[in-house]
Amino acid sequence: MTETISSFEQARPGDWLESPVAGGGPPRRGLILEVRGGPGHRRFLVRWDEEHEAIHYPEPHERLRRE
Repeated sequence: MTETISSFEQARPGDWLESPVAGGGPPRRGLILEVRGGPGHRRFLVRWDEEHEAIHYPEPHERLRRE
């Protein structure tokens, strides 16, 4: 079962980040490997579906999913 998480403050390793793609294609997906920073300053180490890892600062238009 997939659950949409309402706040980036609730993110944890194993959650999925979905980021819309300009032009209306399928969203970009990334697996959260680590949650860094304190409340209000969250950032994530993410392994994107293109198989690279990066530090990512969440944006309001993105979604968090827990599977």
